[in-house]
Amino acid sequence: MTDSRPLYPAPADGARWRVLYEGSGFSMAETHPDEGAAYTTARAAAERAATGKQVSFVSRTGPALKTVLGLSILHWSDEVGDWRHHAWSWTDNAPSPDALTPLPADFWN
Repeated sequence: MTDSRPLYPAPADGARWRVLYEGSGFSMAETHPDEGAAYTTARAAAERAATGKQVSFVSRTGPALKTVLGLSILHWSDEVGDWRHHAWSWTDNAPSPDALTPLPADFWN
């Protein structure tokens, strides 16, 4: 019999959305209660980072103000028991017109 439980439990705080901030020497995530909040936050951070300004966010270690070079939106997947990318990532050195837009529905199939 195969165990069908996910490898990792769902996030304890119930927040199933994350914005992942990456820069020189750091990678930190900020949780969000819903998809809309995650996308709004990530797009605002990308706009700010694109102008060379530092981005503020709150990670599990507390508030931070950093120079962000990349942003991703992650969603908790019960199916695999881990975080999965939900949108195309944004990077400051090669921003794409598709950045921070949802991946196709069948992307992970």
